[in-house]
Amino acid sequence: MKKYILSALIIAGAGFGLLSCNNGDYDANPNTNNNGVYNPLKGVDVSLLTTGSWKMSSAIWVSQSNDTLDIFGDMDECEKDNIFTFSQPDTLITDEGASICFSGDPQVRKDEIWSMFSNNSKIKISDLTNNWATTEWDIVTLTNSVFVIRHSGVVFNNVSGTTTATYTRP
Repeated sequence: MKKYILSALIIAGAGFGLLSCNNGDYDANPNTNNNGVYNPLKGVDVSLLTTGSWKMSSAIWVSQSNDTLDIFGDMDECEKDNIFTFSQPDTLITDEGASICFSGDPQVRKDEIWSMFSNNSKIKISDLTNNWATTEWDIVTLTNSVFVIRHSGVVFNNVSGTTTATYTRP
């Protein structure tokens, strides 16, 4: 069950809710070198995602009435140490890290695929072992060291909310 929650977190919402009328340096200083920084006007530089691996450092669910649930805090240690690699062209590789939750699980799984869309501002992840269950995430932040995604519509106990997951380099 927890594997599916983690997969849903990864897949659910490459959150991109930070777009507003102000585009920061991209409007004020169009000649500024913003390499290595997510540009909401151009979408994501895919190489920032696919170069190296990622480890979840936070996952929070917030209901429409602002109740919060620390999903990451509730995860088992054997889930918190998982390492994710977005390989080209489309495979999401999950390494179980130092501790494996179930002794029969493989150390490395390649049972999910990913793709970006909407000018690379969103990411879709499909779980091949769960009838191609697909979740779309908005990309909130993607730099060389931080990857933040958001998905709205996540339901816990019949209450809708938004999940925001943060990944950093291991």
